[in-house]
Amino acid sequence: MADDGPLPPAGPAEHAAALAPSSETLRRPFNRQTVAPLTTINLSTVPVDDVAPRAWIVPDLIPDRNVTDISGDGGLGKSLLALQLGIAMTAGRDWLGTMPEPGGFLYLSCEDEPNEILRRRNAVLTGMGLTPGDLRNFYLADLTDADATELAAPGKLTLELTALHHRFEATIRQLRPKCAVLDTRADVFGGNELSRVQVRMFVRSLRRLCIAHNMAIVLLSHPSVSGMASGSGQSGSTGWGNSVRSRLYLTAPKSEGDTDPDPDIRVLSSKKANYGPSGAEVVLRWDRGMFRPDREALATLDRDQQDREIEFTFLQLLSKREKEGRRANASSGPNYAPKVLAEMCKTISRAKFKGAMERLFTKEEIASVSYEANGKGSTQLVLTDKGLSRLRIHF
Repeated sequence: MADDGPLPPAGPAEHAAALAPSSETLRRPFNRQTVAPLTTINLSTVPVDDVAPRAWIVPDLIPDRNVTDISGDGGLGKSLLALQLGIAMTAGRDWLGTMPEPGGFLYLSCEDEPNEILRRRNAVLTGMGLTPGDLRNFYLADLTDADATELAAPGKLTLELTALHHRFEATIRQLRPKCAVLDTRADVFGGNELSRVQVRMFVRSLRRLCIAHNMAIVLLSHPSVSGMASGSGQSGSTGWGNSVRSRLYLTAPKSEGDTDPDPDIRVLSSKKANYGPSGAEVVLRWDRGMFRPDREALATLDRDQQDREIEFTFLQLLSKREKEGRRANASSGPNYAPKVLAEMCKTISRAKFKGAMERLFTKEEIASVSYEANGKGSTQLVLTDKGLSRLRIHF
């Protein structure tokens, strides 16, 4: 059993929560004579120094006392990433180059058996120069052979918490982890993931656990096909993204033309951050069973991303000129494409548009076609089917 350390002092929010009416009270039939007013906090009476700084499990990525969702396609390494977080928290080491809040860790696995988790643990420990004895209060709950893994399921009238949910909370009370991982969201949520009401009820039930036990919960999820195509990394109802306070997305670089991406590179990007900067990215390299930050790969990916954005802008502007009946060509002259597009978009130079044009020719997303005007032959740039397809799905 984990050591029972002292609980942090209660702040204004905790006092308000303690005084708030119970869920049973809120479900009683309305009676104007007995209805209780909402508990409020007079903001003018709370001293500045009484407001505690925001707490994080991982600064700017995983907030404390909240629910975070980490999504990624199967096989990319979400589970390994979560396992590394647990090892970092319980051994006092960094996680992807950032020091997490130290504390106990509970990993609830519905997909991988204990031996698989232990094999991954061993690889990470070796890579970090640690032994099992360096981990303090890291616990695994194996549900791979359980008859049911849902923490919530549809009831007669609404979503209801299951017996497993209550066992999960009892385990939290016993072990006092600072963070718990639920692997995966699809296994622990038994409701309709397209129902915004059920999704929000489920996330709120987890948030209550976070607040009651001064901890964070991380959900591991899989994006839908449309979520992967759009780059959002989402699946199901928008209630998932709206209800969690932080949402991270693990991806692998896409292939560009005939160039195959490095199979060991991953990108962890922040898609939603209520309390920190959104859009942040951490580029990782898989190395002998664990992920490590790769700053060199980050610089390369940044350049590749910039090139893709310029190419997309090239296609957009060329399409716009086509619709307006204005031609652009790949040879010098007043209609030279890099020149006229740079005049249309002042933030991208002529040289960068020229590089984009050459890459787009290679990718067969633009083509030069002949036409005749006033008895003279000339050429103009047009979008191919590949180019038009890229405009419809931005990548």
